[in-house]
Amino acid sequence: MSVSDSGVSVLMPAYNAADYIDKTLQSVINQQYTDYEIVIVDDGSSDTTLKVIEKWQRNFPEKIKIKAQKNSGVSETRNTLLSLARKKYFTFLDSDDYLDSDYLGKLVQAAEENNADMVISGQRKVSNEGELIASIHYPVDQYPGTAMRRLNFAGKLYRREFVQNTGVHFQKQNLYEDNPFNLALMSLADNLTILPYEGYNQIVHVGSITARKITNNQIPYKAIEETVRLVSENKNLIKDYDLFVYTLLSFFVFFIFKANKNHSYMRMDKKRQSNTDTVLKFVVFAEKTLADLPFSVYDNKYLKYNKVKDLPIAQKIGVYTFLRLLKWNLLLPFVKIYYRI
Repeated sequence: MSVSDSGVSVLMPAYNAADYIDKTLQSVINQQYTDYEIVIVDDGSSDTTLKVIEKWQRNFPEKIKIKAQKNSGVSETRNTLLSLARKKYFTFLDSDDYLDSDYLGKLVQAAEENNADMVISGQRKVSNEGELIASIHYPVDQYPGTAMRRLNFAGKLYRREFVQNTGVHFQKQNLYEDNPFNLALMSLADNLTILPYEGYNQIVHVGSITARKITNNQIPYKAIEETVRLVSENKNLIKDYDLFVYTLLSFFVFFIFKANKNHSYMRMDKKRQSNTDTVLKFVVFAEKTLADLPFSVYDNKYLKYNKVKDLPIAQKIGVYTFLRLLKWNLLLPFVKIYYRI
């Protein structure tokens, strides 16, 4: 298969998405920007997902490529998708989400104008009925040096050659595979372009993997370790190592105090059951990871209030409190009490 020096590969992992994927594919076909391919890997779906996407491929054979495989999990599926991408850029699109019609064009234009390794933009979180639940906006118009870094796949475009050269890929796990992947690439990019634009619509609904109880084997320990190692080894080459560490801290705070406690975005009748044993193991892992960094986390410039004006106050307070507890050796006892409440 030939490799193109232009265009976008829209990479879509699909698993039991028959009820949603029509809308997803239609949103790509409706793009104003037309130099794209849609690459879909069906990860052993047990419903009619494969039949649905084969129908779309018959209608758009020049645009849609399909690979069916035995169920291997989302991380392995994403690695397969990366190996199949043939355009200059790629973007991930989950099989139950959808795009505004100007999405690809906006991101490609920004990448071309800025010679960007990576473009990040905001997103909307919507219900199945289209009701807006939350909106994530990068305020670069107000704060050009924004410290905000959202680590999911929504709203992001990558230059394929850049990603290949870093060697960053997905370690095998079933949850939060996007966080270490994007943290590494955002930190290693020579040119990261941020847009004050939201054109990615993420559907959040009961029954998604992030609405279920987290187990220890789903946490991407190895991927986090690899990201920290890779970025730290290149700390003298990257533009802002302090921002990498602050973003890592923010992820630790989010996972320990919010994501594992209850779901952050969904309006659910019942909160997700917490897994205390899992989070306590993660706390120990976080403590060791931060202790092994080449510089003290307490000297991070982003702990100064005037460095993070664009970030939500809850995030700033969370990171500050986390570090105080860590410094006083109270983090683990505090988390034990927190999960009993």
